[in-house]
Amino acid sequence: MQNNGDVKILGSGECGGGIYNEVKICGSGDIKGDIQCNELKILGAGDVSGNVKAKEIKISGALDIDGNIEGENVSVSGALDIKGDINCNYFKIAGAIDVDGNTKAEKIELKGAAEISGNCEAETFTSSGVFEIGGMLNAGDIIIKLKGKNTVEEIGGEKIEVIRNSDTTFGKIFKFSIAFGSGPSKLECQTIEGDDIYLEYTKAETVRGKKIVLGEGCHIENIEYSESFNMSKDSKAESIKQI
Repeated sequence: MQNNGDVKILGSGECGGGIYNEVKICGSGDIKGDIQCNELKILGAGDVSGNVKAKEIKISGALDIDGNIEGENVSVSGALDIKGDINCNYFKIAGAIDVDGNTKAEKIELKGAAEISGNCEAETFTSSGVFEIGGMLNAGDIIIKLKGKNTVEEIGGEKIEVIRNSDTTFGKIFKFSIAFGSGPSKLECQTIEGDDIYLEYTKAETVRGKKIVLGEGCHIENIEYSESFNMSKDSKAESIKQI
């Protein structure tokens, strides 16, 4: 297919789908159809009625996508609303995202707010923001620094660490737009399973692993461990079983 060069929308405009070098929207722009490019920059408001494939995607404004995202590096400091899936190497969220499908990346760094209806999969997942994940969070290394209420159906990983973050900057910035993250800093989950698990301020039905440590503020219904288990006096476990 032909490369159509660069597209820059500075005021209000639209363009058709296709292959481009750079696509930049500083005003209000609509893209009709699938788009493939080296770099996509959204500084204003954009709407794509199709799929997006790009090496670099930077969203400082607001972008709505009816399809999927496939890219190398995706950075969101504004707002992203996507009806499909996200598949990339590095995914950095300093703003707010709403994903109707699944999210998959080598590395996910969350400093803002994420609402993901499906599953979230990565080699490394770090969060100092808030999230609501409808499916499973699966990663090799998981570090969650709690700010506000975080919810996920299941967590699976090798090393899992959940601690309360004393920094309240996030809440002051995002409290006007992220209703699901409001309330005390805590994690709510059905099942957590991993090799090495450390939890604080977590409520879960089942925690299963080789080595499990419960710090402050946990309420777990069932603990299943194979090697070691320790619990703070400030936490509670209904059932503890070595397997």
